[in-house]
Amino acid sequence: MAFKRFAWIVIVRTLLLLITLIFLAWLLAQEGYLVNTMFVVLAAIAQTWSLIHYVDRTNTELARFLNSIRHSDFIQSFSIEQLGSGFQELNEAFDDIMQRFRAARSEKEAQARYLKTMLEHTPVAIIAVFEGGKIDLLNNAARKLLNAPGQLSLDDLLQFGAKFQQDVRKAEAGQTRLTSICVGQDEQQIIMSTTQMTVEGRQQLLISLQDIQSHLDARELSAWQDLVRVLSHEIMNSITPISSLARTSADMVQEVEGGLKSKIQDAELLDDFDDIHDAVRTIAKRSEGLMHFVKSYRQLTQMAPPTKKSVEFNDYIARLETLMRSEWQEDDIQFNVVMPGQKLILHVDEELLDQALINLLTNARHAVLGVEQPKVSLTVKINDRSRIVIEIADNGAGIDPEKAEKIFLPFFTTKSNGTGIGLALSRQIMLAHGGTISAGKADLGGAVFRLTF
Repeated sequence: MAFKRFAWIVIVRTLLLLITLIFLAWLLAQEGYLVNTMFVVLAAIAQTWSLIHYVDRTNTELARFLNSIRHSDFIQSFSIEQLGSGFQELNEAFDDIMQRFRAARSEKEAQARYLKTMLEHTPVAIIAVFEGGKIDLLNNAARKLLNAPGQLSLDDLLQFGAKFQQDVRKAEAGQTRLTSICVGQDEQQIIMSTTQMTVEGRQQLLISLQDIQSHLDARELSAWQDLVRVLSHEIMNSITPISSLARTSADMVQEVEGGLKSKIQDAELLDDFDDIHDAVRTIAKRSEGLMHFVKSYRQLTQMAPPTKKSVEFNDYIARLETLMRSEWQEDDIQFNVVMPGQKLILHVDEELLDQALINLLTNARHAVLGVEQPKVSLTVKINDRSRIVIEIADNGAGIDPEKAEKIFLPFFTTKSNGTGIGLALSRQIMLAHGGTISAGKADLGGAVFRLTF
């Protein structure tokens, strides 16, 4: 409707201009109408300028409208109605379209903010790998996992382990694989899932990196607890009557032997009674030892959930240091404690943490006995991922590389009189606190155990 009115107005103005020009031509053909001719010329010029201005103003507003759309500038307003009542509908249409565009953009921006916020707070690390090796860390989990601000390259991934770099380099769409990543001194098992997408004509791989180390540790611990629970139950059911009968038999043999010594003169027979008595006592003693051994393993399955509270860690370590120094006075062990300058607050169960740390410090003490200039150190620090780490190191013989992967397993021990429960229980305590424990070679030359909270 607005365009029809515009067309009619242009036609009418063109006809009026044509009539004016015809009249001007007639005046030019006559004589004595000079003044009238000048007025008609001015009128023709005014009509021509008005027609051009009318059309040009419309085109200018239309071009401005289209440019606003092209540049997504939806704050513009239009006043085409000034050109005449015929353009009121066009002006309203322009304004309505701009309002719709503004609403659509606002909705799109709100959705983009929502998706960005959701991506940022997703607990699974997500990275984008572009052609040429550029890598974008898309969310906070990825930046924390890789300890980087926002962008990396494939070459930069070597610092997280050659295996991880190769797995990312060879990643293909639709592929899921298990890999490992080394951040500082910690190694974590990662599930890597890959998908491909195209954004603005650029292909990229989206890779999600999900840390499953804690889940694996929890599953492994649960499996060991089930095994220990079943074994301890079956062994206790079998060994309890044996121990009871062996002790009773030992008492009976001793009683019979005492009564027969005065009646039997056969020395060989008396020696046989002594051998029987010793054998029965040995069975009873070993049965009791086995029962004690099994009862100690029940700690792995009967540990109560931690009762956590806020602990001022500087004071806690100072108390632990005093305790250890008092126990190691006669061992001539150089015991060093290193704390960060800042005040640390940790949410832990003090009794359980005491059990883990004292066990590790005791192991370190045993490792340096017999070593020239024995040294044990306890270091508390903040790692690159802003986590509190406790390191207990010694200058003993260290850990045999072939046994390093087994030391946290229940039943495994390198000591002749060990039970194989200490490190397994320490690991369980750390898992209950949402942390990890690992072992390696210390700068002092021996072993180092790291507790990361």
